[in-house]
Amino acid sequence: MLHIIQITDFHLFADPQETLKGVNTLNSLSAVVRDCRRRYPAPDLVLVTGDVSHDGSAASYQQCGGILADLAAPVMFLPGNHDVVSVMQQEFPSGRISNERCQQLNGWNIIMLNTAMHGEEGGFLVVDELAFLDEMLQNWPNYPALVALHHPPVVVGSRWLDAIGLVNVEEFFDVLDRHPQVRGVIFGHIHQVFEMQRKGVHLMGTPSTCIQFMPNEGDFAQDHQKPGYRHLTLHVNGEIETGVARIA
Repeated sequence: MLHIIQITDFHLFADPQETLKGVNTLNSLSAVVRDCRRRYPAPDLVLVTGDVSHDGSAASYQQCGGILADLAAPVMFLPGNHDVVSVMQQEFPSGRISNERCQQLNGWNIIMLNTAMHGEEGGFLVVDELAFLDEMLQNWPNYPALVALHHPPVVVGSRWLDAIGLVNVEEFFDVLDRHPQVRGVIFGHIHQVFEMQRKGVHLMGTPSTCIQFMPNEGDFAQDHQKPGYRHLTLHVNGEIETGVARIA
């Protein structure tokens, strides 16, 4: 059994007083981490699925590292469209908070993908990234797999968000469909809860630690839901139990 926390879309700034749509993103991340520590004090792994920074500054990643140091678990990162990959890798090169791409833990294979395109809001899996996914699944065929990325690989029902999701969805699912051990896909970017099943794979979107987007809107609209995160229990038989928690 594997207990995972997913937190996503922090949108931190170099200036700790900076706000996004009226929300101090550093304070809201701190509140989410406190809530997580209270409800889930001993996860096996924390997955951060992109947009750690809003401005790509080294200071924003340093602040993030300070907050996440309070979590008593290893942390794996992947970049979002607002992140600067080189700066992120420099600030989290290795150790408990790292950019590790793949890990086998408690009978599961956890794979982190980079969908970020420089200067673009939408996402794309380059050839090397698709090959990496295929190779990691080939190497561990008997481990159920959870794949994480920033951009949603499915339409979520909001026209403006669906226009900036993963571009090459078909190529992504071509790889997944060759590997029946894939049981779950988690992502960020959409700042809201989303769940669906596709060919036995559980697809999960997760609220942001700061502002939330109103579901099923044609144009951008801000929701008044509280910041949140996702918790997952992965069983050795491939079953996934999951839910979303929000701060008070």
